[in-house]
Amino acid sequence: MLIGAGTAWEFGASGLCFPWGLHCILSFCCLQVFLGNYTAYSPKRLYDGIEKQEIMMKKLVIVELGDIEKEFMLVDARLRLYGKESDQGFHSGPISRPDEIVGQLVNVGLYDRAVIISHLFNLKLHTVMESLTLRCVNLARSNVGIMATDCNDWLQDNNVTLSCVMQNSSAADMGWSLLQNYLEMYEEKTSQYHRCVAVKLLSHGFPLPTWLVNSFKKINMSELLKIYIDFDLLEDGVLLTMEYIDAIVDSLTGQERTQFGLKGCGTQVSQSSWLPYTYIDQLLLGLKDNRHKRIYELYDTLQTKLLHYFRRVETLSDQINRAINIT
Repeated sequence: MLIGAGTAWEFGASGLCFPWGLHCILSFCCLQVFLGNYTAYSPKRLYDGIEKQEIMMKKLVIVELGDIEKEFMLVDARLRLYGKESDQGFHSGPISRPDEIVGQLVNVGLYDRAVIISHLFNLKLHTVMESLTLRCVNLARSNVGIMATDCNDWLQDNNVTLSCVMQNSSAADMGWSLLQNYLEMYEEKTSQYHRCVAVKLLSHGFPLPTWLVNSFKKINMSELLKIYIDFDLLEDGVLLTMEYIDAIVDSLTGQERTQFGLKGCGTQVSQSSWLPYTYIDQLLLGLKDNRHKRIYELYDTLQTKLLHYFRRVETLSDQINRAINIT
């Protein structure tokens, strides 16, 4: 054994030299193996010698075609946003959720693409409708003289070709046309998108377009009346209610009123139409509390119209009952 520089060295039988500490460790391990107290563990086995199942088993992930399509559409939407989005953080950020992608698409005017993503992931179109409505309001207020050709970027991105745009058409007109087309294509029986657009317009102090009112009346008159009441548009609510009452009376006598989706019926056929009495009561209460002369006159007119309606319905009911008894 040699000792030098503070380290002990020992020559083995083969002539090799080992540090004294390493020699002790090797001697201890050999002694444990000789006594049977040492077990060599494999990285593929547990302490009891059983093979590790998680290493031997291979994980198999099944991806359906629909899932691949969804991922592809998200990547496609993100690539489209790269050319529109100027924020550098967007380019280096993580992949957004579908609802976030929809919000980013409508911010840059890619409404058609936002509709596709929404349908693919079963998302509602409220974000699309509200954004497009606000864009139309801003164009109508601040850019009255701007022609459609001056806003051809987002119009072309939404399948609105300039070849079909009249030379005197403004960008606002094309925006309203796109919004009207969306409502006709994607509205549901609940009229939730009509309500979404109407509330957005009235919240910004913008009157409802005629085409929107006519479409709303045909789908859900009572919901339109409720919106009028919520925004204190009492006169519009009275006119709508009176028009609807006249339409119901006409339909009871066999005349069709397509503006409300009412079909005419004979005197021997029961009518399925009804009046939204709850909203009418709220409207009458609002009219009664208002001391303005014009509003008070509307209150009397609506009360008279309701009394006439009740008498007419009672008369028609008696006629139907007599016809049934005769048969």
